[in-house]
Amino acid sequence: DLVFFNTLGRPFSHVGIYLGKGEFIHAPNSRGQVRVDKLTNSYWSQRFEMARTLL
Repeated sequence: DLVFFNTLGRPFSHVGIYLGKGEFIHAPNSRGQVRVDKLTNSYWSQRFEMARTLL
């Protein structure tokens, strides 16, 4: 599943891959660092737009 966020004042400006148990993996900056965050984190929960399952 993909999770989409509004991080730049534009819908769907950031995307991550949902891992389950409320966690997703993403690259939060352009330095190439990938990390796991929780959807319940206040930063991400306020910017959450939607999730979609890819078949």
